[in-house]
Formats: sequence, structure tokens, C-alpha cells
Amino acid sequence: MAHKLVVLEWLYKADEDFGFAKLSLPDAKNYFNQICFHFQQAAKKYLKAYIVKSGLKFEKEHDLVKLLKICAIHDSSLATLEEDCRFLNPFYFEIRYPDQVFAVCTRDQAEEAYKRVDEIRNLIKKKIGIDREITLEEIGKESRKVDRILKEGKI
Repeated sequence: MAHKLVVLEWLYKADEDFGFAKLSLPDAKNYFNQICFHFQQAAKKYLKAYIVKSGLKFEKEHDLVKLLKICAIHDSSLATLEEDCRFLNPFYFEIRYPDQVFAVCTRDQAEEAYKRVDEIRNLIKKKIGIDREITLEEIGKESRKVDRILKEGKI
């Protein structure tokens, strides 16, 4: 199992992506591709936080369904998030680069992405035992604890 600091760092990065996309959505007239991308990234980082917290095999992976399957090894109830992950998956690659099909996200897709990431976020944080947004102060406090432990040679 990873140190609490690593889990907090993943959650902080996920909360940043989620918060940025959420704040951008209400007033957006376009840029929905970027908003959806950040929602997808938030979901990926929430899942990776769970993987790290649970001591599961960590892989450099962008496919949310694959990450979810790793999480479900530890807790099969997380499989309920599969449809959310399938919805969000295309926002990593398909909308970011021109391809055979030129994909552009709509406001409706961005709003649906928000709802689906919020489901992932809430369930993962509940499973991890954290019900708040992670702050830099919290990261700093935990980092100082790690520094003290390392200086004292307790690891």
C-alpha cells in the first residue's frame, strides 16, 4: 500500500481537473472538448488514487474501463461505474486530435460528463474515506510528516 501522501497527491490532481472543468462549464459557449478532456482526466486520476490506496498494480493507462477493472479486483461494487467510464473514455483521444472522424463535444456531452465524473468522484472518495476536496495545505502537512520520518530514519 502506498503512503497516504501519494494518494492525496492523486486526489489533489483529480480535484484540480474536476474543479477546472466544473467552473468552466456554466459560462462556456464553446471549448467543450477541453472541458470533457479535463473531466476524463479527473476520472482517470480518481481511479488511480484508488489503485494506489488499495495497493493494486499501478499501470500507465488511459483507458478508464481498464483502470476500473483493476479497481474492481479489490472491490467488485466499483463495477457499477463501468458505463460512466465508457462514456468518458472517448474524451481522452478522439476529441483531442483530428482523425478519420472529426469529433467535437457539445454542451450536452460536457454536462453529462460532469454528472458521470461526479458519480465516479463521490464513490471513489467514499471508498478511500475522504469526503472533501484535497488542499495544498493538506499535501504540505503530509509531506512534512514524510520528511520527518525520513530524517529520523524510520523507513
